[in-house]
Amino acid sequence: MMKKLFCSIFIVDLGNGQNLNSRMIYFKNDGTRFQQEGTTTTNPCSSTTLKLSNQNRYRFRIVLKSIPSTISAVRINDQQISYESHQQENNAELSFEMDMKQINHIDHNHNHNGHRIRLTIHIDFSDYHHLNIDIQVKLYNQNDSHLTWGQIFRSMMAEAELLTTTTTMNEQNYIITRMNFLSI
Repeated sequence: MMKKLFCSIFIVDLGNGQNLNSRMIYFKNDGTRFQQEGTTTTNPCSSTTLKLSNQNRYRFRIVLKSIPSTISAVRINDQQISYESHQQENNAELSFEMDMKQINHIDHNHNHNGHRIRLTIHIDFSDYHHLNIDIQVKLYNQNDSHLTWGQIFRSMMAEAELLTTTTTMNEQNYIITRMNFLSI
């Protein structure tokens, strides 16, 4: 049985339908504005915030290595989404598009006082394994200059380990143990 799973996450800003030009996506390590380090928590990406427009559509491409079985479902914040998946042996490439205006459980109102949301990508495998990828996001209006502050986002690299204590015999969860944001 595979104990570790590796993934690379790529995101492209597709614009809002009126503006067809894709834009750069930015991220910021929390506390960098004040020369501080982010807080240490159990979520490996909780000290890094991805900056997204609350009006745009995004294309995600996730490359998974050492997966336990085929992908059976993908959800964002518990909302089922359409996706494409290509698998070869125990590796897979998954892609889907997400419109920020259509995702439930997200507060779409722009807020300057540090309100961040959690965007969770749930990946279910056919053998009852699960992987949840939590990404800390701050939403901005399209013309807000804060949307382009920080480092230019290239991708995220994550490593997950199989959780050994599960509540049911058949279900097993992969837990993200390491996540790095890479810039251009």
